[in-house]
Amino acid sequence: MTLAEHLAKEQGPTPEYTASVVKVILAIAHMSLDIARELAFATLRGETGTTGGKNFSGDDQKPLDIWAHEAMARALRRSHSCSAYISEEAPEPIEMPEGTGPRAVVVACDPVDGSSNLDVGGSVGTIFSVRAAGGRVPAASSALGSVGNQLAAGYVLYGPATLLVYTMGSGTHGFTLDRDDGEYLLTHPGMQVPRKGKTYGIN
Repeated sequence: MTLAEHLAKEQGPTPEYTASVVKVILAIAHMSLDIARELAFATLRGETGTTGGKNFSGDDQKPLDIWAHEAMARALRRSHSCSAYISEEAPEPIEMPEGTGPRAVVVACDPVDGSSNLDVGGSVGTIFSVRAAGGRVPAASSALGSVGNQLAAGYVLYGPATLLVYTMGSGTHGFTLDRDDGEYLLTHPGMQVPRKGKTYGIN
């Protein structure tokens, strides 16, 4: 089953927002294909060094951080369902008038989380959270609040395989990218942390 087919069956805890959430998750998934390709050539293209600037969190910015931030903004804008995009690579949220409908959502996303790991060939990922815009002005203010108010959350892990994991409140599901077809296929349905294990690590 493809990611799009799986999302078509999802309702989530707030069904009226499902269509918007699906659109932004698919936009992030599509953008992740470009990020995966760019990561493969980052060292060869000199994108692992710093720009001399710092992001909002105080980390050194890399050319790849800025490129991915801007590319993700374009992808979310094209979804016509995102009313604001929040990223640590920009000092202010990006308000998107293209996504001002009554069921619009706000996306907080770090397109290349862990970019400092690129210098040593370490894994990096895309992390995201989706919340209801709720008609607030500015829309980005809807990003504040309890973690339980999220409509969806997930990540993309770029490694030997590219894995996209998301939840809309009814289970957590993992998809592996078929690089030949450019499709994410369901490979880890109903993911759970084991009740007991030898190692438990969280970052």
